[in-house]
Amino acid sequence: MPQTTIDARPRRHRLTKFAPHETHLIEARKEINEMNRQKARQARIKQNQQSISSAVQKEIKTKKGCYRQEYVIDGKKHVDGTPYTKKYGPYWFYYYYNGGTLHKKYVGKTLLHTIP
Repeated sequence: MPQTTIDARPRRHRLTKFAPHETHLIEARKEINEMNRQKARQARIKQNQQSISSAVQKEIKTKKGCYRQEYVIDGKKHVDGTPYTKKYGPYWFYYYYNGGTLHKKYVGKTLLHTIP
């Protein structure tokens, strides 16, 4: 009868490709990845808020939304990929919520009509 050797390595489950005792490591890695995603999202939100506050010149609030006068930065890029920093404006925009979504509507260079 041929002799068989016993493999001492833990067997991996066919679907997860990890041994049952390694699942807590996978869960910990998932939690760390989720925390990193949340931190990155909060950093993006903070950066957006700072850029909006630096771009806004004037703000007039109404019952349904607000009018903001802000500069617009050129979206073009240099040959090396760095963005232009040329500002245009200031222009008036109307911000309002509709169905839980924030909308931005261009009003013009000057605010001609009476604000409600």
